[in-house]
Amino acid sequence: MNTLFKKDRTILNIIYINVLFFIVIQAFMTYNKLTLPIKDDTKNKNHELVQIIKNEYHIIQPPFGKYDIKEKLAAPSNMIEISNRPWLIITHIFTHIEYMHFIVNMFFLYFFGKITSIFMNKKITTLYVGGGLSGYLFFVLASNIFPAMENGMIIGASGAIFSIMLAAAIIDPKYKISIPLIKKTNTMTLVTLYIILSFILIKTTSNPGGNISHVGGALFGGLYALALKRKNKNTKTTREMSDDEWRSNKKTKEKKLNEILEKISKSGFESLTLNEKKFLEEEN
Repeated sequence: MNTLFKKDRTILNIIYINVLFFIVIQAFMTYNKLTLPIKDDTKNKNHELVQIIKNEYHIIQPPFGKYDIKEKLAAPSNMIEISNRPWLIITHIFTHIEYMHFIVNMFFLYFFGKITSIFMNKKITTLYVGGGLSGYLFFVLASNIFPAMENGMIIGASGAIFSIMLAAAIIDPKYKISIPLIKKTNTMTLVTLYIILSFILIKTTSNPGGNISHVGGALFGGLYALALKRKNKNTKTTREMSDDEWRSNKKTKEKKLNEILEKISKSGFESLTLNEKKFLEEEN
């Protein structure tokens, strides 16, 4: 396991929660398929197979009928409905129905979460939950503006992940990354492209709500990261040296920090020496 995650398992714990939700959801969906009555349709190729499974394992329809797990975990745009089930504001950011949606989101959560852990390892939970809530707020506002999105529902961690992505890009915009099918580039360029793409897809796809939540999540992560940078910049420290000495010392530290980040980008966090890890932790 990555040495970085041995130190702080926050991002892994968030991924584990998403995986647990996904397994439970898939189990309920599979159970529904096996328990609901099948219509007499000769075109249904799965009819005979499902019927055999039901007979073999004596699976019967539950007394409560069909259980739509999506409706129990997704967050609606209707504020009256959400006031009756406020927990949906949180559960929807851990809920995925489709396999591809889940796999892609977990990949980006792991990838950008690992980068963010280097600089903001104590802030990831705030970025994830805050980004998810901000994405949902944008979705609700858009639903009240655009009639086509009225009475919609939203699920998935995309808004939360965009929050982590932009935060990582702002904290270190020049951090070099490389992912499959994409040329090696820096975080700010890649994240900016994804945000622009989300804006474009708002009008060109059947899922405008999801792309609006990307923008909302990114906005939260960006503002949060900027606030942290400003706070660190405004922190006053007592220094027993001249201005020239302080500037020279600062320049030396920045050079060393850039060298360490470049080393991480090329060889991974595990390649750092103990002194380099200690220096990085002190700078964070």
